[in-house]
Amino acid sequence: MAAMSCGADPGPPIPPVAPVETDAAIADTRPAPVKDTGRDVTRDTAPDYDANPWDGDVPLPGEWLPIPGMPASCGARIAKDPKVAFPAFVWRPCTSGRPGCEVFIADGPRGGDNFRVSKFAPYEDAKGVHLAHSRLLERGKYRTWVVHALRGDAELAIVGNQLGDETCFPAKMHASPGGYGATLTMDFPPGTIPNYQTWAVWSPITAPNALNVERVTDALGGLPLVQGLAHGDGFMAFEQTAGGRITASAFRLSDRTLVTSTPGNTLESGEPIPVQGGYFALTVTAVYGIAFMPLEGGYRAVVQPLPGGDVQFFWVDRTNSDALVWTEKSRTTGEVILYTSPFATQEGTLARRAVARLVGN
Repeated sequence: MAAMSCGADPGPPIPPVAPVETDAAIADTRPAPVKDTGRDVTRDTAPDYDANPWDGDVPLPGEWLPIPGMPASCGARIAKDPKVAFPAFVWRPCTSGRPGCEVFIADGPRGGDNFRVSKFAPYEDAKGVHLAHSRLLERGKYRTWVVHALRGDAELAIVGNQLGDETCFPAKMHASPGGYGATLTMDFPPGTIPNYQTWAVWSPITAPNALNVERVTDALGGLPLVQGLAHGDGFMAFEQTAGGRITASAFRLSDRTLVTSTPGNTLESGEPIPVQGGYFALTVTAVYGIAFMPLEGGYRAVVQPLPGGDVQFFWVDRTNSDALVWTEKSRTTGEVILYTSPFATQEGTLARRAVARLVGN
């Protein structure tokens, strides 16, 4: 897999509107439904499975340490010095020879496969762009998650075993100027109660390995799988799923509390994007819209699509004071319109402006 960067020469003028795969942008990425484990959250679920510490080797260079706060049987390890195992990406000129164009080969000499970048955007600061990516090793036996400067060193790396009777591996990872965040998943042999556990893990940007760990299995309730994770300033936004349904919630780091959009977390929502005071999420009611989820819980509608349409995609323009950017697609004509508005956290203050008509499917 390769990544590309093009320099100052923009070439010929670009058309006012470029075709975009708007449907693909919000393609249904829900995993296959999972079976209800029948777990009773009212029971005492204090971990009692530390008797058999995992003693496997990490198939990567460098020193890998247990994660304080995790059960001794957890096979996840954190790199003492991530750049030993994950050196800087090697950039090369594009084969086209275009001035300023470069690529890096993601799979490089470290081996492994299934290189994937976090579904949530990289962040950028004075040091450049930082992205989170995962990789499978030894045909899926191990999974790594790494936060890596695009043109620099790896900053945080966790690896875990995800094949076998008892697994413990990093499921998701994300970084932002507010800090690093990850989820660790343990899956125990059938018959173990409880047999599925999730921990939230986070640390400040200034000290990546100074991990805080909190078991969040009970808080996640009936939606135990975290399939998306975005780290905000003082919270992590979870995209949870089970049985095909998706909702978004926030885990406040200050008091280690999960806050939800509705009692029972029944509002179907996803694609959480952290902003000041909370996060935006794509919501599913009668139509697809955008809501703001404050950190105290609850939600407020922000974008209700025009009659006959649905929000297809949305983003936050960090270079423009967190302005909202989104597309709406007509259910009858298939027409797709790109809109923008200055930052707003409720429908009454939204200043919708149509920007362009896009080529839709």
